Amino acid sequence: MVHVNLGGKLAWVRHGLGHGHVIPFRMSTRIETQEKLKEKKEEYEAIASTDSSVNLENIDNRIITEVLGPESQAQAEVQRLRDQIAQMQANTVEQIVEVERKYEELQQQLRVDAAAREAAATTREAEAAVIAAEQSKKYDELQL
Repeated sequence: MVHVNLGGKLAWVRHGLGHGHVIPFRMSTRIETQEKLKEKKEEYEAIASTDSSVNLENIDNRIITEVLGPESQAQAEVQRLRDQIAQMQANTVEQIVEVERKYEELQQQLRVDAAAREAAATTREAEAAVIAAEQSKKYDELQL
């Protein structure tokens, strides 16, 4: 494997292509490739520092294509997409957890509100019973 780290897009070169695949380089080819990758990275960074129209996002892709060939570019893109999917899945899980937490919060608030309404209804019923008892007592007193 080539031991080069020119940013996240080339990390797959250092670690292999995943699923047990490794770029088959001889030791001399590894060193040459490492040198070429570093040179290209420096070349593109120099261009990007003087030319604001250069898209920095595509620099690693260009380097991979120029030094390792288009097949390696495609493999790097596949890995980038896998990483993006994994991040999206992680974000989705976080969002689900947050929604469940909010749901539980709302359920608890509904229980509190229902208990408060029931207490208020019980209080009104008790007050109505007291008023009815007072009126009944007054009626009975008037009857005497």
